[in-house]
Amino acid sequence: MELEKRDFLKALGGIAALTTAGSASARSDRHTDDDFELEDFARAYLNNDDVLDNRELETLLHRLENENPELVTVDQIGQSNQGRPLYSVSVGKEKNPSVLAIGQQHGDEYFMAEGLLAVAQFLTSGDPRAERILENRTVHLVPRVNPDGFVVPHRYNIDPEAPEDDPESGIFQGGSGIFAADEPGVGWDINRYNRHDWTQHELYQNFPEEYPENPVPEAVAIHAMMDEVDPEWVIDFHRMGSFMVDYESEWPGPEWARDDTDDDAEDETEGFVPPDPNDPGDGYIGTGAMLWPLHEDVDPEIRELSKQLVVTMRDDLIEPDDELRRVEYVRYPGGTYGGIARNGHALAGYGSVLVEVAGGTLGDRLFRARQPFDAMLAAAEATADGSLYTVDTARVDELPEAGTDVGIEEDGAE
Repeated sequence: MELEKRDFLKALGGIAALTTAGSASARSDRHTDDDFELEDFARAYLNNDDVLDNRELETLLHRLENENPELVTVDQIGQSNQGRPLYSVSVGKEKNPSVLAIGQQHGDEYFMAEGLLAVAQFLTSGDPRAERILENRTVHLVPRVNPDGFVVPHRYNIDPEAPEDDPESGIFQGGSGIFAADEPGVGWDINRYNRHDWTQHELYQNFPEEYPENPVPEAVAIHAMMDEVDPEWVIDFHRMGSFMVDYESEWPGPEWARDDTDDDAEDETEGFVPPDPNDPGDGYIGTGAMLWPLHEDVDPEIRELSKQLVVTMRDDLIEPDDELRRVEYVRYPGGTYGGIARNGHALAGYGSVLVEVAGGTLGDRLFRARQPFDAMLAAAEATADGSLYTVDTARVDELPEAGTDVGIEEDGAE
């Protein structure tokens, strides 16, 4: 069930209040109505301080812990190559099974951290929905996996020892296992180094002496945290470019599951094909995309759990909000590469889903930050009350395909 917009504003407003505590401008012109005051905080926060910087993030997390010592735990799970701490925030009781969400593996993909922080704030609110979740699950969040890349800002981490990218590896294939910036000495793409068993990664297999261990500390920290808290599933939040929704095309499935005896491809026409004169064209810009693990060696039960998460989150997100904005999530056009978080975490035995929020579409920053907020709470609540496990996984076929790029922002990639 989707939260009312006011509830999200109150959660995000709580973040703003924590971050701006002590500021004269934040204290001035206070309203007597608490809800209205928090909404003012939220709107001012998004209008004037677009994203949390690393210092604000650290301050906010520790204040949230200090105000809720029996419920919230903040841990430093590692540090970046430049020495910036990597923080997790856990909300709930230690005895309960765990679930996990991470954000901003790519430093230039904004608003995912803010959305996940709003989740933490909401879970401490005493709201009945928050209480239902925490009665049966502990929620772990890593809002910003890549603090170094955030500062640049760019997609990669920072590593003066990193090689230049190997184009032969492609964006979703293994190749040599080198996924890095175009120039040497810049950094690695964190979301290509999520093989929990390092010996299975192409970088190790091709360069065992140079890389006997995973060279990406952010990925290593996430793996160690998952080993410790043992989440049932992990959701990985990203940003992507804008696109039209394609309701006509059908996905043939991952390469390893396709019927190679189908000869229809031989009849395909090469080159430009004019559209049908009666085709009105695609009319909807997508809000985002989701995908479950596609690697062939993923345990079928893990794949099914991941599909149940996709259906659960999409059902919640596509409900029209109070401003009647049309929301649509499509199947992300990702592949089977084992180093990507979606596949790597699943190969390690965890349910695993990618959620990408499109940029530059359907309104304001508040709307985009709300996407991970609503998605994570929908998944956590369905897990806590057991309804997740009754979802028909065949319904992932309801996800339409991503159509042509709109070009409002530069395209991102998982």
